[in-house]
Amino acid sequence: MRRRHIVFSVLVAVASFALAAVAVVPGSFGQATQGEYKIGVLEPLTGPLAFEGKRHLDGYEVMRDLINAQGGVMGKKLVFVVGDATDPTAAASEANRLITREGVKIITGTYASTVCGAASEAASRQNVIYWESSCVDPRFNKRGLKNVFRTEIDATGFGWYNIEFIAKHLAPRFNLKPNQIKIAFLAEDSSYGQGVTESARQRAKNDFGMQEVALEYYAFASTNDFSPIIAKLKQLNPDVVHHIARSNDAVLFWRQSREQNFVFKALVHAGATGYGSIDFGKALGAEGNGPFVLAEPSSGLRLVVLDHSKSDDLDKFRAAVLAIDMPVGSMLNGWGVKFAENGQNANERVQHYMLQWQDGKMNTVWPEEFTTLRAKWMPLGPWDQRK
Repeated sequence: MRRRHIVFSVLVAVASFALAAVAVVPGSFGQATQGEYKIGVLEPLTGPLAFEGKRHLDGYEVMRDLINAQGGVMGKKLVFVVGDATDPTAAASEANRLITREGVKIITGTYASTVCGAASEAASRQNVIYWESSCVDPRFNKRGLKNVFRTEIDATGFGWYNIEFIAKHLAPRFNLKPNQIKIAFLAEDSSYGQGVTESARQRAKNDFGMQEVALEYYAFASTNDFSPIIAKLKQLNPDVVHHIARSNDAVLFWRQSREQNFVFKALVHAGATGYGSIDFGKALGAEGNGPFVLAEPSSGLRLVVLDHSKSDDLDKFRAAVLAIDMPVGSMLNGWGVKFAENGQNANERVQHYMLQWQDGKMNTVWPEEFTTLRAKWMPLGPWDQRK
């Protein structure tokens, strides 16, 4: 899949699981709806994460229209009331507004690991269902909240897949054994960056014996110069840079690495931020050739939770969610579905894919059985030869 297909898939499918509560009643296709059913949608629509938040909202709206075209929610037209979750304080405040003023019984969102905790806790205090589609904070489903559900894998899954790719795909291309790989870890210091990084560090060491040569965390909001870190990394000469970036920090690190002639064999990232944002390609074009990005394209699955439970009562809804059991391969993208008691979809049932920036586009390159395209520049080599 090229990047445009990934984007469309995510825009449609970001709501597919999150709107698991809003599938049609069997046999209701095309029937007229009576009344409305409101769901709260929380996304960062202003501030530094607004670009991705707006894309997520676009995806929800596409899915909403598809659902309404097929009969709506329990015979009612699905409508959204939207809140701007620009930071944790705003996320909690907007969640409370959606519940107390708009009367919603289900809230979904929020894209960002920095705001999902505050939003879901606000929903929990009022016994409202909270369905997370994207945040990967590993603490999210470990708080004992019975109202919280998440379809995406958590950050530990991202880290697991990244190291799997490095050990089983990159190492052979470098003519190295996994335990010969020298890896430098660099990340922004939010729960997202730390969660992915610490999981990757643990697996790299325990499962493959990789050689960690550096660990550097930085404050995303205030970092505007990577020169000192790059100078340090050049001396350590890593084979792989495992960089979890948030936004323009990816562009800055890549450009300054080129300016300082910091050459490494591969750079690996995870998620739709940083190197995974289309802003990276817009800013760099062919100059950005090379980075690998772990992505999680979904399909447009419609689950029938509300139609099974016939209610948005939390206990009935929860029972319906926990009853879902779809083996790996059930969905078009290879995913399966099985929620644990803590509301987390099983990491082992969520298939992820590695993409690579190639001439301003993100192309899926691994697992190779799912794509005809292949990774390039392994190892990356000198900066002026990546064309």
